[in-house]
Amino acid sequence: MSNDAVPLHAEQTPSPLRTVPEAAAFLRISVRTTYELIRQYEANPANGGIPSIRIGGTIRIRQADLEALIGVASPPHGAAGLQSSGRRP
Repeated sequence: MSNDAVPLHAEQTPSPLRTVPEAAAFLRISVRTTYELIRQYEANPANGGIPSIRIGGTIRIRQADLEALIGVASPPHGAAGLQSSGRRP
C-alpha cells in the first residue's frame, strides 16, 4: 500500500469558492447587502443578485461569479449581473 495522501500542510491553489464575508469584502459592500443580493437571486435570477451555493449550513459564492458581477471576467452561462439602483456607490 503506497502513501499517496496529500499532507495537510501542502500548498494548494486558492479555493474558487468564497464565504459571504469574503464576497462582501471583494465587492466592497456590507455582509448584510451581500445576503440581500443572494436572497434576491434565489427569489428570481432574472432580477439580478448574487448566485450562491449552499453546502450543508453554509453559503459559498463562486469567485468567477463575483468577477462577472463587476466585469473582471466574462459572465458564466446564465449568470445575471447586479441591477443598478440608480444610487452612486
